[in-house]
Amino acid sequence: MSMLLLLAASTIGGAAIVTLTNTTIADEPPSGNAYSSIIFRADGTLDKDGSLSGVTQIRVATDWVIPNLKNSGYEVRLLSGHGGTTFNVEAAAEDTWVDLSADRTWRHDRVTSGTDTGTYTFEIRLGSAGAAIETGDFVVTATKV
Repeated sequence: MSMLLLLAASTIGGAAIVTLTNTTIADEPPSGNAYSSIIFRADGTLDKDGSLSGVTQIRVATDWVIPNLKNSGYEVRLLSGHGGTTFNVEAAAEDTWVDLSADRTWRHDRVTSGTDTGTYTFEIRLGSAGAAIETGDFVVTATKV
């Protein structure tokens, strides 16, 4: 079934479509502290936020759930084993499911010269005992010059 047909079915009362689009989120302001964040919104949107770029929606056509308000009962987690810098702000510990009834943020804050970076895998599932139904990789980088 094409994505267009799935979107049409979902807006007429069918099942929601869950999608995580692999994305790079990078920020390197010319001065001051640097931060880069990925934000899973309770309204079903997925945002990136950077000290220079500000908050922007990653992909309007897919977000993390379409239609956006069909988000009840979903959970997200960050998988361990990424080999990257640990986030300064985490919505939950690695490998821990957290419900998406509220906005959930993972963020790098860089206050000394250098770079915090990694490729991070997130999963989304429906229900507190189910298996992941979608997985996405996000490169998140914050560089302070």
